[in-house]
Amino acid sequence: GRVVTVTGSGFAANTAIAITYDGTRVTTTPSAVVSTAKGDVSATFQVPVGSPGTHTVVVSDGPGTVSATFTITSSASSTVTSGPVGTQTTISGQGFPPSSQVTFTFDSAPVSTSPASVTANASGAFSATVTIPETARGAHTIRIASSETVLTTVFEVSPKLSATPDSGTVGASATVSGKGFG
Repeated sequence: GRVVTVTGSGFAANTAIAITYDGTRVTTTPSAVVSTAKGDVSATFQVPVGSPGTHTVVVSDGPGTVSATFTITSSASSTVTSGPVGTQTTISGQGFPPSSQVTFTFDSAPVSTSPASVTANASGAFSATVTIPETARGAHTIRIASSETVLTTVFEVSPKLSATPDSGTVGASATVSGKGFG
């Protein structure tokens, strides 16, 4: 998780401070947080693994309690964003619900991945390779979804030609085929 800094003022002077994240006490730096003589507080903590969305951070000196929200966002990126039919792109994501199944579609149709079944790890991250299926050239949407998260990325398909054989003598026959036109 990301390291965040918590600062505040108006707390009781020279008092032990407790910091919780969604009701659970977190390990902080410094390990023992104590307000200053002026009642100021500053500490850092690592955001625990959790589902995307809004989470509550509470700072308390006993009688005085202040809360704030922290939002976990999801993201996904592709190693390749354009190419001909058959191109492989690795899609990596983070901020997904821990241990959730992640599915992929290409223009709303299921698309196979490697590995065949993709599950976010305990930290909410995943990586999978998608092979771009037969389709016309142009922009196409790859949808990445879990139980709580849906993201999209765009892949630009370009035409591809091939000749068989790919060499020969003058006058020899060759078959030319193409994909990704349309």
